[in-house]
Amino acid sequence: MIAMKDPFRWLTANPTPIPHFLRDQRIATTLIRSRRLAILYQLIPKEIKFEIFSSYYRQTDRFFKALSRIEHKSNYFEGCKSVLRAQLIVELYPETKIVHLIKNPYAYLDSCIRRVKKPYRSIVNGWVNYHNNAKDIGDHIESKSYLQITFEELTKTPQETVEKVYDFIGVPQRSQNIDQWVDPRFIHVVGSRSKNVFKTVEEKEPRWKKSLTADQMKYIHHRIERMHWIKPLLPKLDWHEAYYS
Repeated sequence: MIAMKDPFRWLTANPTPIPHFLRDQRIATTLIRSRRLAILYQLIPKEIKFEIFSSYYRQTDRFFKALSRIEHKSNYFEGCKSVLRAQLIVELYPETKIVHLIKNPYAYLDSCIRRVKKPYRSIVNGWVNYHNNAKDIGDHIESKSYLQITFEELTKTPQETVEKVYDFIGVPQRSQNIDQWVDPRFIHVVGSRSKNVFKTVEEKEPRWKKSLTADQMKYIHHRIERMHWIKPLLPKLDWHEAYYS
């Protein structure tokens, strides 16, 4: 193993501590994660934006390159839930590949209203805006650099779907079953509070079918009707079964 100076001395730790350079660059993550500051971000001239944020992602790039030199490799993921962050990464690294994961909006709303105290219309509007913006980024990069998959196909056919993602990002296929591909001890999400928990999703009756009201489902359906690009994906989202059952 190559001896490294801070902040790379902790690389084999699990759970992963936040590295120094990520802690020191809070302005980058705060400004491009906060909805309240999103308008300010959009107003910043491109040259200044690069000056403010490029060091954060250049350091992140150095971090991942350092990982590749370690004999006993771990798997590290940059949790990029902000479309603004994805947009910036693409600007800094044109070779970036984006996997756009989409979840059934009924299931998404059911999950959110249990955790977040917001009006359901606000949650649904956020879901719609997020995915419209993500699709817009996909439309402005090469088609070979953008892939859409659904949460539902990932849970129903995990091996087939992960193989599709592997092929997309250029990772060699594996001969073992998918449950042997990942060792949770060596999975870390950089800059995220996500827990390193991996488990099989059991097939069962969706909870939202009993918990969501008719008004909530009607509003979701109304908003989806305007998302023309998503219509080919609706069967993969269990949409017809969802709305008409």
